[in-house]
Amino acid sequence: MMCRLMLHEQLPEARRLHLGKGQHQGPMLAFLRQRLNRSRDVRDPVWQALERHLIPRDQRGRQVRGGYQLFRKAGFSQDWKSDNFYVYQPHSRVRWIVVMAGYPGRGALDEAADVLARIVKGDLVTREERIEPARRRGRQ
Repeated sequence: MMCRLMLHEQLPEARRLHLGKGQHQGPMLAFLRQRLNRSRDVRDPVWQALERHLIPRDQRGRQVRGGYQLFRKAGFSQDWKSDNFYVYQPHSRVRWIVVMAGYPGRGALDEAADVLARIVKGDLVTREERIEPARRRGRQ
C-alpha cells in the first residue's frame, strides 16, 4: 500500500489506486500523503530514530523545501508492532521503502529502527555522491 500511495505517478495506470483522475495526484491522494507525513509524538522511539538520523535538528517538526521527506504508517495489534516508512529527498532519485514488524510489544522495533535509519541515511548520502560526479562528467 505504501508503494502505491507514494509512487502513484510512476506506476502504470492499472496498478494505481483510483484516487483521482489523470497522471497527477487528486485531492484524496494528497490528503493521504499529508496524513502520512505529519509530525509524530516525540516520545515515539521509532520516530525519534528516523528523525535523529534523517532530519537535521533545525528542520525537525516543520516542512523544509529540499529536505528529507518521511512518510510513515505505524501499527500495533495483538502485541505485534509494525512500521512502514518511505524516505526521499525531493532533488534525488533515490527512494527507500522500509517495512518492519516485531514481537512482543511496542518497543520491539526501537533498536531496528535506529539501525535501519543509519543504513538509509548512509545510502542516501553515498548514492548522491556516486551519482553527482557521473552527472558532471556527462555535461562536460
